[in-house]
Amino acid sequence: MSYCEICGSSVREGDYGQSKYICENTLCERSKPNWAYKKRNELIKPFLKEIEKYSSFSQGVIDFHDVRWIGDGSAEIKLNDGTEFICHVKKNKFNPFDFPHFIELEINLSEYVIKEIKENMLNLIHVHEEMRKAIKKEVRK
Repeated sequence: MSYCEICGSSVREGDYGQSKYICENTLCERSKPNWAYKKRNELIKPFLKEIEKYSSFSQGVIDFHDVRWIGDGSAEIKLNDGTEFICHVKKNKFNPFDFPHFIELEINLSEYVIKEIKENMLNLIHVHEEMRKAIKKEVRK
């Protein structure tokens, strides 16, 4: 039998889609089926603001991948003119920008915009890493 880390009461296993453990003490903060998700959402809220900040640039948006992760980080770049392409970073090399086939894609971007995308991608990778560390640290408590 398991016990609540907060109040010491017994806990039950949550159903699918609920927190893993739910406290049997109705006065405890962990008695609500979604307590873990609420806590996680509070924890990541500041990171989401940073992600929103770096997800746009002067000529479009960066839809950063959380699941389909390639290399150090990847995203779908959507330009205001409707052009879309995948960009990923691996060992500080940006595909497609740092490779000869970028010219063949016929995507018209200035050096300034490419630099802006690269900086935002690196910032998004950093924010995602910090968010994962914060979640991992909170889970270990």
